[in-house]
Amino acid sequence: MKQKKMFLTLAASAMIAVGFTSCSVDDNPIYEGAVPFPVVDNFDEGSEIKNGTCEGSLVANFWCHEWRTSAAQFDGAANIVRDPADPNNHCCAVVIRSEEEAKAAGNMIEANGKIAGWDSQFFITLGEDLALKEKDQIRLKMKIKADAPQEADTQTHKAPGAYMHWACVGNPKFTTEWTDFDSGWQTLASNQTGMYTIAFNLSRGIHNTVYFDDMYVEVKRYDPLDEGNAVSGGSFEYITGSDAYWCHEWRTSDAQFDGRANIVVDPANEKNHCAAVVVRSKDEAAAAGESNFVEWDSQFFINFGQDKALKAGDKLKLQMKVKADVAQDGIGTQSHAAPGAYIHWYCLDNVNFTTEWTDFEKEVEVSGDNSWGKAAAGMYTIAFNLAKGGHNTYYFDDIKVTITKGE
Repeated sequence: MKQKKMFLTLAASAMIAVGFTSCSVDDNPIYEGAVPFPVVDNFDEGSEIKNGTCEGSLVANFWCHEWRTSAAQFDGAANIVRDPADPNNHCCAVVIRSEEEAKAAGNMIEANGKIAGWDSQFFITLGEDLALKEKDQIRLKMKIKADAPQEADTQTHKAPGAYMHWACVGNPKFTTEWTDFDSGWQTLASNQTGMYTIAFNLSRGIHNTVYFDDMYVEVKRYDPLDEGNAVSGGSFEYITGSDAYWCHEWRTSDAQFDGRANIVVDPANEKNHCAAVVVRSKDEAAAAGESNFVEWDSQFFINFGQDKALKAGDKLKLQMKVKADVAQDGIGTQSHAAPGAYIHWYCLDNVNFTTEWTDFEKEVEVSGDNSWGKAAAGMYTIAFNLAKGGHNTYYFDDIKVTITKGE
């Protein structure tokens, strides 16, 4: 599908700094110079975009090609206006000219002899630093309405106007009342690699104004390490936390932290991320009034879920990279149900840590009687006993767990 490509640079976001201006619009005087409320928007948490409620300061996530006058197209930051039905609510609004207005102006963009859908467009842009790749997934949730009912289609773009592919997150339908739109999870194809903008083709031949509010964009980054892996996110490049990786650690020497393991920047490579667990020393424990120091005073857990609990005859294989601030041999592993729910003292042999990344790989068969040298039936967590007497930080990366079911 061919389309007129209208490239915008994000440098144009400087337009935003001047604030919200009042505009006169042919047959549609909706712009009031409405200024959103200066609020911290908790709605943004977990979203790839900011100000999705349109109640905070406008940022470069929302752009448009619209017709604030029927003869002159406006390209730039989308206008945030007061909701015509609720002056306490703000939303994005995009003005669409009719085919008759386009013909009268002598500059109609055509597709198949009719006005092209991309004559008017709205864009939600994540920013180039959040560009997606093949097999990543994207999901858009939002509220929409229009002065008159209509449909729109969506495209995959790089920068707003830099067309890539004719499909993106489905075809929202606008009614005259606010309705919820949920695209569901959409998986990117190879010809969508590099996209970071969702474009909405809005022109349907009629003069209209469409409204967007409560926009929320989620992304699941594809990790090749996840294929065939019983745990996901093991490269730690695409997650901020996971129920698969837990710890008992001592971020301060007198207060144990129990919860999701920290994901940190690799001290030796700022482009790499890994899981890190802080271990207190025996002396630090004694200073905190605890004399019964044991190896499980600090632990790291790889939890592949109760639904993957192992039975006798299954095989368990762990591959990973490890290192530590201080070299340490003989880190023992245990079989657990949930993290901390001890089953058996043995799981996958001892792990040796050096100050450089080294590979660890071990495969064992699961025993029905918890015999030595075999992982325990009923387990679904590998526990690492890290406390060996000295203060240390242990690092884990590129974790892959493979389960082979027995007969």
